[in-house]
Amino acid sequence: MTVKDEATQKIEDVTAPLEFRERDGFEDLPIIDSYTREDAHRDELFFSVDKTAAEIGYNFSVSVSQHVWYSVLVPPERTEGYQDIEGRIFDTLWILKLAIRQAKGSTDLVNFAPLYVMKAGERARPVLLKAICHAGDSGKPVISIYRAEES
Repeated sequence: MTVKDEATQKIEDVTAPLEFRERDGFEDLPIIDSYTREDAHRDELFFSVDKTAAEIGYNFSVSVSQHVWYSVLVPPERTEGYQDIEGRIFDTLWILKLAIRQAKGSTDLVNFAPLYVMKAGERARPVLLKAICHAGDSGKPVISIYRAEES
């Protein structure tokens, strides 16, 4: 075999179709049930913030957990006029974008801590959040944002 033939064979080996899923004995069994991201949105366990994310320049679908939505993004009472949910969503996604840019190496998890007014009359304080990039229902990348203590 010539050097050219060996190089061609190596290229063919590298570009040959790969089997990504190891056989685990369950691949031939029917799916009994599944719970998708779409289901979680419908059940209000997650809330889409795609419109604002697209405005900021995100290329992936972005959602926040129910806990983030109600405990962080919905502003506290008596803050009307200087706090609203749209502004909090924008601020959260902007700070996440900055945190992603500062992340070291390749990662699917980014911790970040935007400042929020959590009670009327109090100063803004950091709230620790985490964003996870993972495969969505169709296999395309999506980002999910959680409170740091959520699993």
